[in-house]
Amino acid sequence: MAQLLKFADTSGFTGERFNAISLGQGQGPFAEQMIRKAREEGSWVALQNCHLAVSWMPALEKICEEFTSDNVSPTSHGW
Repeated sequence: MAQLLKFADTSGFTGERFNAISLGQGQGPFAEQMIRKAREEGSWVALQNCHLAVSWMPALEKICEEFTSDNVSPTSHGW
């Protein structure tokens, strides 16, 4: 996580442009909301402890499959 934070900082993704959530029981809906907001605003979300939310992984897969160049902010790339 420290290396990711350093990379985010050097890429200009600090403060409100970078969020992290630790997954676990009941955190899937919050993570989904964060991902959708980040997709629209061009920020990043780090998902931690994914191994604790195995049952939510199919929902995450579906969210990721919906990403297109038309619905993802071009400022989210950072490069």
